[in-house]
Amino acid sequence: MFVSGLARESFSKHPFRLRMVEVLVPAIIFLFFIPTIQEIFTSRAALLSFCFLAMGGVGLFCIRSFNSRFSKKIINQQYQSDHAPELTSWHCGWVDRLLYVVIFGGVVIFLKNVDVSWQHYSQAGVFIIAYSFCRFILSVFLLILCFTVGVLMLRQFSPNFQRDKIGVLSYFILCFFGGASIYAVVLTCLGLLGLLKFSVVLLLTVPILFFSPPFISQLAGTLYVKTYRERSQFKGLNWWIHSLLIWMVLVAGGFLFFSKGLYPGPIDNDVWEHYIPYYREVLRSGSTGPNELWSHFYLSKAAGLFYLLGLLSDCLAVQIVSWCFTLMAGIIVFQLLKEYTKDSFWALLGIIIFFAAHSYKDFGNFFKSHAVLAGCVAFLVWSSIQITRQAPLQRKTFYLFMTLASFYTGFYQPQGSSILVVFWGITACLVVFSRTMRFTAFLFATLSLFLIMGVITTVVLGYVFTGLATLDPVHTFWPLVNYEKFKQVFGTSGIAFSLFQEPHVQRRFSLDWALKIFRCEYFFSLFPPSLLLLGGMVGTLKFIKHRSCVRGWCYGYPILIFVTFIFSSFILTQLVITQSVLHLFMSTIFAMVVIAVILTKIVVDSFIPHSVKPGFCALLFIFLGMGAVTQELRYTGEVRLKALGAYMLGQKSFSDVIQETSIYFSQSLEAMTGARHLLGPNARIMDLSHDTGPGYSFPGAGVISEPSYLLGPDHLEMVFGAPARAKALLQKRGLNYFFIKLHKPLFSSLAFSRLFSPDYLNQYFKVIFHKGDNYLLTWRLPEDAEPIPQRLAQILELKQKGVLFYPSSTEFSDQMQSAALMPAQVAQFLQSGMVDRVVLKENQVFLRSLVSLIEQEHGPVTIDAVKEIIRRRCENQFGQELTVRLMNNDERIPYGYLYKSEEDFKVFLKEGK
Repeated sequence: MFVSGLARESFSKHPFRLRMVEVLVPAIIFLFFIPTIQEIFTSRAALLSFCFLAMGGVGLFCIRSFNSRFSKKIINQQYQSDHAPELTSWHCGWVDRLLYVVIFGGVVIFLKNVDVSWQHYSQAGVFIIAYSFCRFILSVFLLILCFTVGVLMLRQFSPNFQRDKIGVLSYFILCFFGGASIYAVVLTCLGLLGLLKFSVVLLLTVPILFFSPPFISQLAGTLYVKTYRERSQFKGLNWWIHSLLIWMVLVAGGFLFFSKGLYPGPIDNDVWEHYIPYYREVLRSGSTGPNELWSHFYLSKAAGLFYLLGLLSDCLAVQIVSWCFTLMAGIIVFQLLKEYTKDSFWALLGIIIFFAAHSYKDFGNFFKSHAVLAGCVAFLVWSSIQITRQAPLQRKTFYLFMTLASFYTGFYQPQGSSILVVFWGITACLVVFSRTMRFTAFLFATLSLFLIMGVITTVVLGYVFTGLATLDPVHTFWPLVNYEKFKQVFGTSGIAFSLFQEPHVQRRFSLDWALKIFRCEYFFSLFPPSLLLLGGMVGTLKFIKHRSCVRGWCYGYPILIFVTFIFSSFILTQLVITQSVLHLFMSTIFAMVVIAVILTKIVVDSFIPHSVKPGFCALLFIFLGMGAVTQELRYTGEVRLKALGAYMLGQKSFSDVIQETSIYFSQSLEAMTGARHLLGPNARIMDLSHDTGPGYSFPGAGVISEPSYLLGPDHLEMVFGAPARAKALLQKRGLNYFFIKLHKPLFSSLAFSRLFSPDYLNQYFKVIFHKGDNYLLTWRLPEDAEPIPQRLAQILELKQKGVLFYPSSTEFSDQMQSAALMPAQVAQFLQSGMVDRVVLKENQVFLRSLVSLIEQEHGPVTIDAVKEIIRRRCENQFGQELTVRLMNNDERIPYGYLYKSEEDFKVFLKEGK
């Protein structure tokens, strides 16, 4: 009592101290709940984040010092309302139109003359800066093109649409996704018809740009007016915090754009193995029809915008398309938070966290379709909320754009779009019980129907083109396949591997997997679960208390939308567990940000005194914003941060980026680059090993490999037929060079074919390039006398037969039966399981020496003793790295077992398992 009395007396004499305590105590309590506070702010990433914040503070001081009266006078004179004046399509002068077209043309000309895969592969300096800058400008033009197409469509089908009724951001979101859906559908059709040509793309872009200046001027003017008027209301601390939040949005968004949208170094083997090669093949051929990269006919035939920008630049354009959709999803987050928190501070915080979340453990690859899918899902969920607030005429326009987007989403990503069918289905069942919202049940049912029509369309096209409806899940659709047609179009080299893989079906409830899907580890590091739970409880009590909200559904309906979306996502997480599903559910990020920010605001509004709320919120915004930016930098990693900075400044070339990225995969890029420089940029090189990484795409045309690439209808004849016939068929497909990397596993049906068997290896092949244990083979000519290197032939047979893995096999364990046997008996097992299986004389001699060592042992021999004796002998012969691989890995899986005999293989395909 005495202490509390002294405290009250001290605070009464010093009100400032009281205010500081009132602000800092809840702030410290909040920080206490953050589980990773020490981890976040005790790293170099935190230091870099504080540097960014300091830079922003200095810049804001300079801006604050600038007299803005002239700008304010212009605003008051020209724009008396919150919107820029309505402009006709011919209002802007010819200079503006020509300027758009000239800048666009200059960027396209520069990018079309850039070849970072070969001609400019090692060029750095100003060239890289110009290349990155032009790609940034191209991303801006994509936003302009999609928005303009949406506006033109809006004026055509809904000329009385009142944009001021929905707000400028909602208008921008609606028109962008409407235009993007139209572009995507048109380009998808052109791709299936084989008409993806540069001239066609120019016809689809230049006229649109010619019409775009008035619409862009109108949009930019309205945004500027609204932003200026809102910021002019902030004074003192509010102005500084608002400005710092805007600065952190730029930092988080800019870093995401640089690291994912411009930096060409994803740590994802699929990107290098088949995504980039497929984009390159489509841009070369102008068709998305069935080609050698067979699986992408099912995965990427509808990636229309990828090919639009790819034809205007290069195969890396997919990055900036993904960035544009991520940016639009971020704007949706901002719009929703601004609308339902009535506070731009919380909305800005939300978009900071949203951008930063895409760097979490590299979940957010911009080279794939996931970012586009996430953007489309965010738009459709957002539209499901907005459509209920519109007048009938406006509602029809929303419905038109939603049907376009839902059909395209179902066509493009039938698996990922399943979340929308479940979401709309559950929502339709619930809104039936509300008399005022019952009409949305029909809307959601028809939207689900359009999405399902998109799915059906892609399935039917798949069956008509290839004989197989879809690849995922392949075990479900394979029994319905038109085998003869599929064999004629694709052959069997790719599908066999897919059938060999067991389907990953979830059999039980898994909360850990659901938490992973929703990125809870990331969100809980910024928003403690206990506080979010408290916010949910308080928000529920407030919602029940204010019955007018319940009757009017002003907040109840958006809550229903988000709850059903999260619930639908949760249901689907319990069906399948694969890494690809984790990427497909990138769409949950936007919903988690909105929910987490709103629940945190509820806690702050409910428990922080009004008198100290501004100061507390200022600390909270800075802390959470800095925490998000720090997490973004920390998850990127110090090594990649340095590489990214050097690349953006022109200190590193595209070649340097590829080399640094290859560290995360393998060390054989140097050998692959040497082989490519020997053969030129376009020679087809087939890799018989499994060594995914940047070397599969660059330099030049990279390499090809199974199961991504097909070997055609004659595939079985290549594997099981006569070597001379196999050679003729391979030459017919342009395959004359073969890479074998002894330190990597064999991963090709050809590696286990008769042609590459020890009996015929010296007869048909010669080595033309050799670096370490990496060998490049080509066809032997009559005048070639030098034999295949003994090390290559010897190790290749050991890999093909798997003999050194035999002591670790189940077969050997079953033969041993007990813990120890006499040496003579063990030697007998090894003789039949190892020596008798090889053909090369060198291997026979070597394996007999192993058997002799076992026979010389005194007393019973255990399995571990056998393996230790073999290990020591093999290390002396082949080295430690190769010994570990040969003894611990059965490289016959899967191709060696799949292609044991032609009869067994045909039975396997018939049964599909």
